[in-house]
Parts: sequence; C-alpha cells; structure tokens
Amino acid sequence: MGLFLLLQSAPGAFTRAPTSSSVRYRPKLRTTSRIKGLVLPKDPHKPGSSERFGAAFYRRFYGARATRVAAFEDYEVRARLLAAYAALLRAPVRRILDVGAGTGHFRKALMGCFKRAEYVGIEVSEYACERHGWLNRSIVDYAPAREFDLIVCHDVLQYLVRADAVRAIANLKALCAGLLYCTVLTREDWNDNCDQSRTDGDVNLRSAAWYRRRLADDFCKLGTGVYIANRFAGQLSALA
Repeated sequence: MGLFLLLQSAPGAFTRAPTSSSVRYRPKLRTTSRIKGLVLPKDPHKPGSSERFGAAFYRRFYGARATRVAAFEDYEVRARLLAAYAALLRAPVRRILDVGAGTGHFRKALMGCFKRAEYVGIEVSEYACERHGWLNRSIVDYAPAREFDLIVCHDVLQYLVRADAVRAIANLKALCAGLLYCTVLTREDWNDNCDQSRTDGDVNLRSAAWYRRRLADDFCKLGTGVYIANRFAGQLSALA
C-alpha cells in the first residue's frame, strides 16, 4: 500500500518527525505492545475490508496532494531499482505478484520495466479490486498454483496482527522464486523516521528486528528493501 512517508532534509538524509503540537499528528495506534487493558480493533486485512480501505482512505493517502504519502514518480524509482537488481543477478522476471496492489502505481511502473511479465495483484479492499481489477485475496492465505519471480509487498505487513503477519511472511517465502521487495513501517520508523502527518499510524507496530528474524531464514537481504530467496543466492559474492 505504501503508507509510510520518510522525512528528508537532503537526498538520503532522514530526520526525526516534527514535534510541534501544531503539526504533529497523533492518530489512534493499533499496536502489538503489551499495554495492560489494551483491546485491539478488528483485523482490517481480510478480503472485503471495504470500510477500512474505501474511497476516503485512498483519497487521503494517495489522491490529495496535501496528504498523500507518495507520487507516481516514487514508484518509478523503485521499479527501476528492482529492474537493476534483476539485471545484475540475471534473474528472469516472468511473473510478478503485487501484494496490497492498491491504486496500481506499481503495476504501471513495473510493467514499464518488465514488459512481458505476467502481473497479478491481490488486495483486501473491495473498492480497489472493483476499481483496478485486483484479486480480492489476502497474502495471509493466498495460494496460487505457481510461484512468482518478483514479489512486491510494500507497506502491507504492519496492517496484520502478529499471528497473521507470521503466516504472511511464511507465505511470501513459499511463493517467492526470486526477488522480494518488502518494506514495513516499524516501531523505530514511527518514532524516529516518518512524517507522522502523512503516514497511516493505525497499524500494528513491531520492531525491525522482529521482521529481520523471520525473513533471515529464507531470504538474503540485498539492501533498500530488496531480498533474494536463499535457494537462488548462491551466485552472490561473499560480501554482497
């Protein structure tokens, strides 16, 4: 979905979110922290989550210039990065899975780089599925007949409660036959890195270490959110 906006004072330099009460956004958080008496809202990840991820959600985070988290150009940059990794590793990309395909920005950007690839988008939002033609499925239990050469899971896992996030990561491992692009809003990002006025804070915040541990068994981290399945990582140099 891509609802994580980092603050930048210069290219590559991220700064702490503003603390002024006039600009700081304090949404109600759905968190995995062990807070006494905390009651978690109903899971929003299941197919048919039209109320949570409806027109207003997409208008705020993707449409309105004043509140959106990213522009199409941001997705083009990520697509070129993934295409460069695929070329460097000589990894053919014939099938692409877009998890939380949302507005379709990634489809347009990636198909510009992988023109002959089959593109599959899954989404729990009925609104987005009807508008863009995605499959109304969740990565928690999506079970296609074939694997994918490239999987994009951009800012999706933070919307899942812990048990479902574990299942989703296991499913990513099962479905990935090559490259994985996986970004997540972590607790550290929320506290130190993101623009809270534009980032959706109504999520399950977990540490970066929590995700690293669960990805490390089956993926080799290449950097900038890009991973390669360990079964294909033998071609990498020792210092890659």
